[in-house]
Amino acid sequence: MVGFTVSFSGSKVERQEQMATLLERKIKKTKEETWKLNFNGKDIPVSDLAQPVVGIIQWADDYISGALSANPYASTAWAGVSLLLPLALNPSKQAASFAQDLDYLTDVIVRSKAREDLYQQHRDSEQTKAYESSNRLPDTLYRDTLKKLYVENGAFRLGLDIVKWNDWDSALGEVRKRENNFKAVYMIWKDKNYQDDSERVFQQHQEGIDIMSFISRNTSGLRNAIEDAQRNTERINLLSWLSDFDPSTNYNTNLDKTRTGTGTWLLNNNIKFEEWKTLPNSFMWLNGRAGSGKSVLSASIVKHLKDIYGSNPSVAIAFFYFSFSNARAQKVDEMLCSLIKQICTQRPIIPEPVQSLNKYLARGQRPDRRTLEDALTATIRGFTAVYIVLDALDECPSTENERDVLLQSIERIHNTVTENLHMLCTSRQLTDIDEVLQPMASSTSASNVDLWQYKAAVDHDIGLHIDKRFSEAPFRSWPEDIQLEARTALIEKADGMFQYVACQFDNLKNHRTPPRIRAALKDLPKGLDDTYDRMLKGINPEYRAQVASALKWLAHSLRPLSLEELAELFFVDHEQDVPFNESDRFTNTEDVLNYLPGLVTKTKIPAVGAMMITEIRLVHFSCKEYLLSKRMTQLYFATPEEASHLHILSEDMLATHSSLRSPWELWKYAARYGPLHLEKIPLGS
Repeated sequence: MVGFTVSFSGSKVERQEQMATLLERKIKKTKEETWKLNFNGKDIPVSDLAQPVVGIIQWADDYISGALSANPYASTAWAGVSLLLPLALNPSKQAASFAQDLDYLTDVIVRSKAREDLYQQHRDSEQTKAYESSNRLPDTLYRDTLKKLYVENGAFRLGLDIVKWNDWDSALGEVRKRENNFKAVYMIWKDKNYQDDSERVFQQHQEGIDIMSFISRNTSGLRNAIEDAQRNTERINLLSWLSDFDPSTNYNTNLDKTRTGTGTWLLNNNIKFEEWKTLPNSFMWLNGRAGSGKSVLSASIVKHLKDIYGSNPSVAIAFFYFSFSNARAQKVDEMLCSLIKQICTQRPIIPEPVQSLNKYLARGQRPDRRTLEDALTATIRGFTAVYIVLDALDECPSTENERDVLLQSIERIHNTVTENLHMLCTSRQLTDIDEVLQPMASSTSASNVDLWQYKAAVDHDIGLHIDKRFSEAPFRSWPEDIQLEARTALIEKADGMFQYVACQFDNLKNHRTPPRIRAALKDLPKGLDDTYDRMLKGINPEYRAQVASALKWLAHSLRPLSLEELAELFFVDHEQDVPFNESDRFTNTEDVLNYLPGLVTKTKIPAVGAMMITEIRLVHFSCKEYLLSKRMTQLYFATPEEASHLHILSEDMLATHSSLRSPWELWKYAARYGPLHLEKIPLGS
């Protein structure tokens, strides 16, 4: 094939169009295998000359027929193609190295095309415009390199016969130099872009992690909430089944009787009490006569402990008040279940021995006492300290060995539990209680507090109670000197008994003039027995039968009576054909309390929903004890146990009569507790 000269003239656009036409023509010839080059005196088809040449021609075909053919001026790589074609068409004296160097140039152009594509993608991407300034340096160098090759050594040397171009080696060296410079800058640019891209990818990855973590947290939170709700439901169901007894009723009643300063002689300045709070596995027995204020003092102790440790999650406080007026509050199992529930509510996790009680729930059974004791000791473990206050052990009845069981249970728990348990019990000094608690209270970390030995301190508390009553109606209207006289007389006659003072106020409120008040103060009864005897003597003779019936109910009912129940049973008459006349109902149910002055007390407790129930009890355990004792002088009002249960049962049977069921409040009690009263009546009675 003979050489030929290619000349380019006209504008830049025209030159580019000429080059495009030339390239298309040469590509066509190559495909037809008619394009040959003279090499060492021989015409060699381009397709046989070197694989790189074929590769670049194929690449150029794709390039021209592809996207760049629509806008060839936008591509810097086009200059490389323009450079290569003249070299391929016009070999010079450096033709011997042409085939070898052509491979290098082809590789340069291919890499340049790839870089151009990447650059174009970056320029077209909205999110990479921020990198345009950092891309400008390699882009400028790249364009400048090809421009130099093209302008100084190639097609832009207008009028130059390409066949006469013999600067192949220097041109190639310049290409290598420029390429190496570009590589160096490109590597820096690539590293920077890689770092930027890595940071961007890392940020995207981190955002993804954050999103997934957020989703996971919310999903986990939802799952945990569901699991917690399920666990809480199981926990609530278990603890509710275990005990629905509210120990706070008696606690609040006794706490209401305190005043600022009540019990400070014990709470703040007593070495025994301080040791009880701090020594390991400590025990205290606080004892005194009936009515000496033990329950009021125990309420002050519980309040004191709550004030100190209430916000400390590592300390648990539990209490139980035995009560003569509530059969449930006389049961050891009720005490154990209540203590377990109270302490469990202060734990994040219910211990396994308590969880295992679920099997009894599932079977519709109740656990035995030893199982409950084990559950309680397990519940106590894990706290830094657990304080348990048990009030009025003597109000747990000795019948059916219930009190013996109680004392044995207390002893076992105290001996089983480790150092964190601090137990305090209150009671009278009864023989059976003394035999068990006295040895326990004589150990190294235990103490026996006899209130009689602290009579002066107890009198101080009684004085605070009197001052509180004088601040209330109707006593606050009394002259100051009368109040002082009454205070002195009451403390002296009380002989260390809170209950005595409480009873006297019920009588004194009926006197409004100084002479009558002074006369009443001079005629104060001697002790509680005399106090209760006077109360019974003062009963209106017209209502003696109703009062006697009510006292039997109040002394032996198996749960506290409601005000409505007491008002109904007050007018039941066994001797009448119709035992209850609707016309006898009180227009105001509280009027029934006027027939039992000083003998009863009322307490409001929450019921279903927002309702409140008024419960009526005997004023004090000492009152029940007196009604059962042989010390009574008013025997008409005596309440012997068997006779009282029989009396209650007979009225229960009347209450269940079909004609009386609907309007009777007492019917509910009769239906629930009638059979239990029957069980308490010995056969043959």
